[in-house]
Amino acid sequence: MMNGSVELGAVKVFTTDSRGFTAEEMADRASDRLLRINNRSELKRVLAQYFKEAQDSERMNLRRKLDENGHSDAAKLLGD
Repeated sequence: MMNGSVELGAVKVFTTDSRGFTAEEMADRASDRLLRINNRSELKRVLAQYFKEAQDSERMNLRRKLDENGHSDAAKLLGD
């Protein structure tokens, strides 16, 4: 007979209300994760993920501002 246990990691969910994440919020989210990385390829993968999220957040903020100021046609050009 074999005994063992499984420990699951914590799941964290971060949200904003009608805006993308700020640079400080993204840095806060990324710092815990980056400090646990011990190889270059994983570091590159995680950094690329957070850079993509930063681009998406900025795009969301721009779309919202354009839309709020009556430029919904320009906002649509930025995509979903």
